[in-house]
Amino acid sequence: MSSHFRTLRLTLTFTFLITLYFAYLMLLNPSILMEIYDVTTFDTMHRYLSMVGGSLMIVIAIGAGLAFLRPVKYAGIVILLILYHFTRFVVDLILVAQGDVSTTILLPEMVYFVLVCVTLIRFFPVKPKEEPVKEVITTELEPEEAPVVDEATKQESL
Repeated sequence: MSSHFRTLRLTLTFTFLITLYFAYLMLLNPSILMEIYDVTTFDTMHRYLSMVGGSLMIVIAIGAGLAFLRPVKYAGIVILLILYHFTRFVVDLILVAQGDVSTTILLPEMVYFVLVCVTLIRFFPVKPKEEPVKEVITTELEPEEAPVVDEATKQESL
């Protein structure tokens, strides 16, 4: 395994764990999520949206796991992970620009999204190039095809 894939796999593992953690928070423990994002009301519609987001994050985590196992084969999933993290960064940026959420709450999340995007782009899985093997073609002449040189012609050429 080359160091190129090692860094990619480390990033995918980190992404897998963080995504699963937030999926757990969104699905099973939204009270911690409410504290993190400073949400005061949490009605049934917010719970529904939280559970939908958590289930989608599980799908993203499964994609990161598949890309970890076979990076070149699942390069398309890596592209989706890049797009996912980039769009989450853009959403956070819009929320900060609108003033709806404090910058201090979203800044760590935004840094995470940018770092994962940059790392996945930098270490995008490509098939390693195989150096071409130079073949030396040698042909051996069959005994019938070999020129016949007798001793008389050798002496004349000298």
